Amino acid sequence: MLVECSWALTRHILRHVRCARRKWNSTRDLNSNVWGVSRTTGNVNVGGIYNGWAATTIEKCDGTTPTVVPPADVIICDGQVREASNDNVSGVFDDGTVTVLAMYPKQPFDFAGRTGTVSFDVSNDTNGSHSTWPEFWISDKPVPAPFTHFATWHALPANGLGIRFAANADIGSFGNCPNDNNINQLRWTVSTAVAVRNYDFEDTEGYGVSTGMAVTDLDCVIESSGPGQMNHVEIRISQSQIDVYATDGRSGCDSCIAQAYRCDYQCESYFHARLDLDRGRALQRR
Repeated sequence: MLVECSWALTRHILRHVRCARRKWNSTRDLNSNVWGVSRTTGNVNVGGIYNGWAATTIEKCDGTTPTVVPPADVIICDGQVREASNDNVSGVFDDGTVTVLAMYPKQPFDFAGRTGTVSFDVSNDTNGSHSTWPEFWISDKPVPAPFTHFATWHALPANGLGIRFAANADIGSFGNCPNDNNINQLRWTVSTAVAVRNYDFEDTEGYGVSTGMAVTDLDCVIESSGPGQMNHVEIRISQSQIDVYATDGRSGCDSCIAQAYRCDYQCESYFHARLDLDRGRALQRR
């Protein structure tokens, strides 16, 4: 499949943009024949807790916010998937851990001999790498939750690529942005990237092997403010270079799609990478 089905993940929303196969069950949950969901966490105590997953609150379609446990932490509202997670099982201040809620379409993505494009809409309201953020991963085989966290947590595919959207800028500050465009707004851009080649990984945060791969940020986009404000993102992938394009958060997905093909559709980041894969399965997660 040459990803005509567009999708996105954030801590709140995932939206199908133009997928010919919009399928979900009568329960309004994700259709397990088309989508997969995996959860993993650093809440591990050898001899005790393994992958302890905390209950969380989620904003339902009617606006109520009940406390739920999996699989009720992923729901569909008007064609958008909402998901929520809680990184603090104990509830004690500053006692949280790292969590991953991964969602993936069960469809292949082939970019052999060409540049392939994955597009999605996402409500990215990250406050940086100490909060929540979306990531995009593609792996050569359907790995449930590819992830790496500094030097302490490596759950990697044999071959793959990961892009983190965790660089942010507060109002009035350059933050992680290369310029002061829209400095009066909350903004975000690509933070770091990971390339995995035969289980050897290169992380632009400074971990793993090094071939000189680096992320070059060209701009930032205005953050999404929630379900009605979506950033449209396109990732153009070849075996040697990855370009990331995005739009500012806007009201309504239809308007942001239209803006994506006008002059304000900006190239946000790019990086050169040697990938040892030319097909795989696309995955988004946080």
